[in-house]
Amino acid sequence: MRGGEIQVELPAAVADFALSGGLNTALHGLAALRGAALRLTPSTPHAVSGDRTLSELSLHSQGRPAGRIRCCGPGEIRDAAQVIAGVLNHAIDREEAVDNLSEALLGTYEELNLLYGLLPELAQSIHPPQIAQLLVDETARVVQCRRVSLLVADEDRRCMRVVASRGLPVEARDVTIPIGTDGPAGPVMSDSPLVFGENAVPLAHVPLTARGQTLGVLVATERIDAGDFTARDLQLLQGLASVSASAIHNCRLHEAMKRQMLSTIRALARAVDARDHYTHDHSARVARLCVSTARRLGVGDDDALQKIELAGILHDIGKIGIPDTILAGCERLTAAQYELVKQHVNIGAEIVSHVAELTDVARAILHHHERFDGRGYPAGLSGADIPLASRLISVADAYDSLTSDRTYRKACSQEDGLLELRRGSGTQFDPQVVEALAREIGP
Repeated sequence: MRGGEIQVELPAAVADFALSGGLNTALHGLAALRGAALRLTPSTPHAVSGDRTLSELSLHSQGRPAGRIRCCGPGEIRDAAQVIAGVLNHAIDREEAVDNLSEALLGTYEELNLLYGLLPELAQSIHPPQIAQLLVDETARVVQCRRVSLLVADEDRRCMRVVASRGLPVEARDVTIPIGTDGPAGPVMSDSPLVFGENAVPLAHVPLTARGQTLGVLVATERIDAGDFTARDLQLLQGLASVSASAIHNCRLHEAMKRQMLSTIRALARAVDARDHYTHDHSARVARLCVSTARRLGVGDDDALQKIELAGILHDIGKIGIPDTILAGCERLTAAQYELVKQHVNIGAEIVSHVAELTDVARAILHHHERFDGRGYPAGLSGADIPLASRLISVADAYDSLTSDRTYRKACSQEDGLLELRRGSGTQFDPQVVEALAREIGP
């Protein structure tokens, strides 16, 4: 190194920036003011030289050596080197800040783009299992890992259950894991968002939290590229977990409200049945028979079966508007009384129609006294134009009435009840429903 020279070995963070443009000119100007030549070279970090004949300064990146400045010459040369070191350290800090900001903005954009695409699907999902599987599949895609699972805590928060997974054995589904640092759930319940599982395999986990309550934990492991999870991965996982937790929480609230509504409905149906001890529990029996017969007909959708059950429970709710003297009377109904009794389908449908989610149930109640041949009431519908739930109720209601004691007659046997249904098959009743109920009742 010649006298009066400053040699700068630049870190990669600012090498391109310092070797061109205004900064390069400024640095050469600073050196020239002290009569020194300046040589800038890109370099990887080096240890401090053991050559004590040179003055050497370190450049730093995030607290670690990232380059160095070596100089020789009088004191003013070393002063110039000090100034240049300060300028470059500032430039390094600025470049790192820009890089960090760019990475943060990119991560935020990816997160927003991900959530924007996910929210419509979550909005259409009304069942927690659907949301759970959607979350697991999206996690596997976004962070590119082979194994993902969602564990949800039970109500007393003693155990967690795997409710959705990807890449796990089938037997892992519905596995219950005790909560506690000493148990199998210990790693995923730790405070760190990134821990290591067995065999030092990177394992990322984030909690699903809504309204201050932790609902569960999202766990991801075995990245496809065998690398570690990054801060950006964790940010995306936290975004996924946040919106999914809110969706699951809302579903749980909806389910709780539905359970409360069903409880009220059943209590109301029992109150109607209780007006006549001969019809006690009639609505519940009709509902059970409707659901089992529907399954015989191939209805497997849980929502459809629940609506059929509700329609069965509530089919006579309109009788709350019919006087007891008519309902419990032993005499044959007059024409005027019969017309009044027929109104119970309209009254029942009107009562139930005020619940937005029970529109189909209200329609089933309205038409459960239609006949298959079109001679029923209130609309004279026939065949497949009659809702299936209504056709099910018509047959189940008749069978339960035939095989139960009434004020005007004794109950008939199962065999006679089925025989009577078959007599009305094709005219009053749907033949397929009659035969499905007969198979359900047995020989």
